[in-house]
Amino acid sequence: MPEKVKAPQVCFDVVCPDCGCDAIIPLMKLRTERSFTGNRILVEWPSREGVDDFANIACPQCGLVMVLKSGGNIVKSGHHLGGTKPSKKKGK
Repeated sequence: MPEKVKAPQVCFDVVCPDCGCDAIIPLMKLRTERSFTGNRILVEWPSREGVDDFANIACPQCGLVMVLKSGGNIVKSGHHLGGTKPSKKKGK
């Protein structure tokens, strides 16, 4: 009987393409469920059927919101935490 070969896994760090920060915040949908048996919090990842899985993530340093695809590609969403892009002040 042939030996089972374990498939190689490739791991990489997810970093912000703008500032290079490696501390990434996952953005998830939170729902509360109230019932007679007890209240609880439900956490949902945004996903759609028929497309690759993805995760919405954000950089806490510069506020950039990104989409992480299942293939490892990072796409900028054009949104920033707080609704606006932080202004860069120039020193005199």
